[in-house]
Amino acid sequence: MYMRIPSATYRLQLNPSFGFQKVKKVIPYLHQLGISDIYASPVFKAVKGSSHGYDIVDPNELNPELGSLKDFTEMMDEKQKYEMGWLQDFVPNHMAFSSENRMLMDLFENGRQSRFFDFFDIAWDHPDPSLKGKVLVPVLGRLYDKALEEGKIRLELNENGFHVRYYEYRLPLCLSSYSYIIHGNPEKSLLTQSEPKSEIKKLRHLGKRFDLLADQSSDENRHRLVNEAKQELWSIYNENGQLKDYIDRVLNFYNGKNERKIKFQPLKTLLHKQYFNLALWKKASEQINYRRFFYLNEFIGLKVEKTEVFEFIHQLIFSLVQDGKITGLRIDHVDGLYDPTGYLARLREKFGDTFIIVEKILEAHEKLFDCWPVQGTTGYEFANRVNGLFCRKENEKAFSKTYKHFTSLDMNYDRLLYKKKKLIIRKYMTGDVRYLAHTLKKIEDKEKNISDADFRDLENALIEIIASFPVYRTYINNNTPTDADKDYIRKAIASSVGRNPRLKKIIETIGQYLIHENQLLREEQNKNNLLHFIMKFQQLTAPATAKGFEDTFLYCYNRLISLNEVGSQPNCFGISVEEFHKFNRERAKLWRYSLNATSTHDTKRGEDVRARINILSEIPEQWNSKITFWNQINEYKKTRLNNRLAPDANDEYFLYQTLIGALPFREAEYETFKKRIKEYFIKAVREAKVHTSWTKPDENYEKACEQFIDKLLVYKDTDEFWKDFIYFQKQIASYAVYNSLSQVLIKMTAPGIPDFYQGSELWDLNLVDPDNRRLVDFEGRAQLLAEIKDKENQSDPDFLEELFWHPKDGHIKLFLTYKLLSARKMHRQIFEDGDYLPIDTTGSQKEHVIAFARRFEKRIAITIATRFFTSLINPAQLPTGEQIWEDTKIILPESTSNLWLNAITGQEVRNSNELSIGYILKKFPVALFVPKE
Repeated sequence: MYMRIPSATYRLQLNPSFGFQKVKKVIPYLHQLGISDIYASPVFKAVKGSSHGYDIVDPNELNPELGSLKDFTEMMDEKQKYEMGWLQDFVPNHMAFSSENRMLMDLFENGRQSRFFDFFDIAWDHPDPSLKGKVLVPVLGRLYDKALEEGKIRLELNENGFHVRYYEYRLPLCLSSYSYIIHGNPEKSLLTQSEPKSEIKKLRHLGKRFDLLADQSSDENRHRLVNEAKQELWSIYNENGQLKDYIDRVLNFYNGKNERKIKFQPLKTLLHKQYFNLALWKKASEQINYRRFFYLNEFIGLKVEKTEVFEFIHQLIFSLVQDGKITGLRIDHVDGLYDPTGYLARLREKFGDTFIIVEKILEAHEKLFDCWPVQGTTGYEFANRVNGLFCRKENEKAFSKTYKHFTSLDMNYDRLLYKKKKLIIRKYMTGDVRYLAHTLKKIEDKEKNISDADFRDLENALIEIIASFPVYRTYINNNTPTDADKDYIRKAIASSVGRNPRLKKIIETIGQYLIHENQLLREEQNKNNLLHFIMKFQQLTAPATAKGFEDTFLYCYNRLISLNEVGSQPNCFGISVEEFHKFNRERAKLWRYSLNATSTHDTKRGEDVRARINILSEIPEQWNSKITFWNQINEYKKTRLNNRLAPDANDEYFLYQTLIGALPFREAEYETFKKRIKEYFIKAVREAKVHTSWTKPDENYEKACEQFIDKLLVYKDTDEFWKDFIYFQKQIASYAVYNSLSQVLIKMTAPGIPDFYQGSELWDLNLVDPDNRRLVDFEGRAQLLAEIKDKENQSDPDFLEELFWHPKDGHIKLFLTYKLLSARKMHRQIFEDGDYLPIDTTGSQKEHVIAFARRFEKRIAITIATRFFTSLINPAQLPTGEQIWEDTKIILPESTSNLWLNAITGQEVRNSNELSIGYILKKFPVALFVPKE
């Protein structure tokens, strides 16, 4: 088996509306475009109606809502016909916390006898007595007693046995409850003279069978016997009218139809015997005893570090890899795992030479572990660096001044980030921290290094450290911590002490524990306890950072929102070409098969939205003038709430940038856009958690936001704001076209594998999910591509110029994508394995040029991208020709090629020491020169 390295990947978001048969129809188009590998969202059985597939209920079954096995096979046969690969997104970290999760329901029914008892990351030893040996089920919309009194929690019987129902949740009762229900109820009056004693005896005998089965060890025979007993119970219920009446009276008794003073006490007593504890959903933040995905109650963590769990959840995907249907793996949320390094080593051992990438967010100074046996990452770090090339670094002060003046907020970056992470921890993750503190307390009770610390201080110290952590997580396991791990921990400790000197001794001692300084431990057995504490701590810093930064901070710090992306550093106002060259040189040496992403299913806004907003960084004075004017004329459109205007200035500032970035080219889409922008803006203000939130929505504030949008987007030239806005926005959009083209070129030719998010070969003006999961018109794209190829084949001399006449349709971006993918396929070794060489630029316009070469052996390809167009051309001009570029030239590296071919325009250029940019960019604003074979 050899490793298949993709040439270019294309992300498809499968869902019930876009399943296997529709993917099959898209494959010929993707092949024509030049895509080598489909990169698919999860295809495994998920919660019914799932729009994303990450809420998996069975990893060993294909999602029936995407199609049948026949549909899947036909789709795979179709991609094989075109020799395409399949990169599959896989989720080892968690499953859906759902009644559809048969593994979890089996655990609730069988407890310690369940095969899956130790599959889920559950704290069975939780210090809360009410949770010992139980799983918190935080699904109630009201307090537990209230839900019982209102009859919302009900005991029911179906073909699968007894279960308790709360709306869509159906939780099976443990087997030992059956005899208690059948003949252990306290009301003998439920029996009447009509039930024959022999039948009642038979029913009670069945109850005893359940008791015996409850105590048996789990195996296939026990599973069969349990199912037979359930079938017999269901048959009795359906076929024996007298016993059906009796069982119905029993159910009614438990469901409150009894003479008890407290009618629901019997059901409450019954529920107390179960392996689960129903609770108000809000209780999860304080009481949770299972690991979640971030702080979302709907997901439950898996203990994939255990061999039996690892082997079980990888059964189907392993068989698909062995059969050649899947050629690569994308591992989701690797930072959520107990031991990512150990998991990836085991994955490599099992899957052999399979292409593997990980979803890993790297800070600017952070490196991917070179010991990880993977080909690279999903490309957040690339996306943010490419995006930074189009932000004017020198205008940072002016932009910061405008933002501060407009909002009247002191947006100290580090302080705000710490504040938001701490908000998330205290509001949503207290229960996780509390359990971690109990784990630490067990160690401390024996070691007594900080014996004077009370429990609350331990909690607060842990919160401080987690909120101050400089990266998503460290990767300490049985091995000695790396220098990088120690450095990150020490930085967090220093910051924490600085913010809370009262806890200095406790914080510093925890820091020593985390760095694995075992000389602190006198008790030998505590070494294992300490390692477990460290591993659980590391699992907690990642979600705290993700939710505090990605889903809170990035909606509050709005200085330039094109920089607000997953894995970004919004306080870094752009990067220099030299910094970008350094990044690419390292990438070419270490991670040349990482994905080059510019849009993903997780990005906060599409790549072309960012391309537009980045233009603002070039014109800070004009931007300041515009928003000051808009703020003045739009004040009356706001709503006064509690003596304050809504939306507030920070949200208003965010909204103006969003409208500039996301407004469709076509006026026919404006009304749909208004609906989209309202939904997006409500999501944004809820994520910010300042005036409203998901857990406690402020309807008045949200309504004011929607009304403000209605008053802004009137689409009439008679409206003062709209007339001024649309003129300015169209100028920005025209400049951003060239940003977008340069971004596509760099993605295609820099070290790494170009990755395309579905639909982004045309203008990607999507916003964050679910907006970016809307269905894509693939038929239209296929038709456009066919038209482009047809016109190109006709050798029309005006063809290239015509592409720029109608930017609304995105032909120009599709054309460039297709041409570059063709060139990459023809010269694959240069781009996959070639060295990276920065190219020097000289002349009056050199700051507008980004140039580099890729060299493999004696063959060289040269990339020339352009940027910062507002100071180069007016909106009606093309950035082409010697009149624009004047004396600007690139200095070429030594080459054995005598003749180069522009892969975009077909222009031929003879080898020279230097090339005029004006001559190179005669017909097109970017260029890629490859050796003419």
